[in-house]
Amino acid sequence: MAHTLVELRIAGNLLRELPRSFCDLVNLEILDAKRNKLTVLPAEFGCLQKLLKLDLEENQIAKVENFMQTLQTLTHLNLAKNKIAHIDEDAFSMLKNLVELDLHQN
Repeated sequence: MAHTLVELRIAGNLLRELPRSFCDLVNLEILDAKRNKLTVLPAEFGCLQKLLKLDLEENQIAKVENFMQTLQTLTHLNLAKNKIAHIDEDAFSMLKNLVELDLHQN
C-alpha cells in the first residue's frame, strides 16, 4: 500500500512525531497533518519527491530547515498557526513550483 498511496490525511490525531518510514510513501502527493503536536519537520520529508500539498497548520513547529528545498514539486505549503521562530535562509529557495505559502499566526 505504501507505494500506491497518493493522499494521506492524519489531521487531529495529537501526533508528536512522524515515523521515518514516510520515505516509503514514494507516490504521496497530498499530506494533511494539521492539528497535531508535531514540533519538528522530519528530514524524511525530503524523500517525498512527488509531494504537491503539505498542510502542517496548527502544530508546534518552531524551525523550518533547509531540507524543505528538496521538495521541488511542492505547490502548496501551510505552516500557519505554529510556533515558528526561525526559518533557514534557503529553506524555500528551490521550491520553484510553490504557488501558496501560508505562515500566518506564528
